[in-house]
Amino acid sequence: SGDSGTLRPGQTAGVDTPSLYAEETVFEPQVMPLAPATSPTQAPAAERLALTESPTQTPTASSAPSVPSEAPARATSTRSMTPATQTLLSKADVEQADGNLTAAASTLERALRIENHPLLWNRLAGVRLQQQQYSLAADLAEKSNALAANDNSLRRNNWELIARARQAAGDSAAAQDAVQRANALR
Repeated sequence: SGDSGTLRPGQTAGVDTPSLYAEETVFEPQVMPLAPATSPTQAPAAERLALTESPTQTPTASSAPSVPSEAPARATSTRSMTPATQTLLSKADVEQADGNLTAAASTLERALRIENHPLLWNRLAGVRLQQQQYSLAADLAEKSNALAANDNSLRRNNWELIARARQAAGDSAAAQDAVQRANALR
């Protein structure tokens, strides 16, 4: 009853065509709860003392304030940050804490492609400072400052990062200027 080479409508030639609706893969990112945001001024008392009450940082009529020798308290303002970006920020924090600075930088750059948030620029500046990319670290902290608007805590943290980067790069005058700007935001 039929031609061996002719197919009837709806008949296939032994080849299964994949259905476009067979199975959909849906990616559901895991959102980890973040610790409550704290400001750098809520850092442990020992850290605040080291940053604010060091005798070398008290300006006098004859001397300029010195560059903080310790890392500034970590900025944590995640206001208005999307959950996806917060997840990437948390991942970058873990990578940075584990010493995987390349991965942390990559994760932060990925987050910045999603959202142009000043805290992301700040954290990337901190990673670049750890990688001894001083000029880039200062530039990224300045970018964060440009976006930080009235977040004085974040802006102060950026100026402290800039001071450390400029000092490490050998530009003491720029470092002192950054320290003065950070102190003006206290």
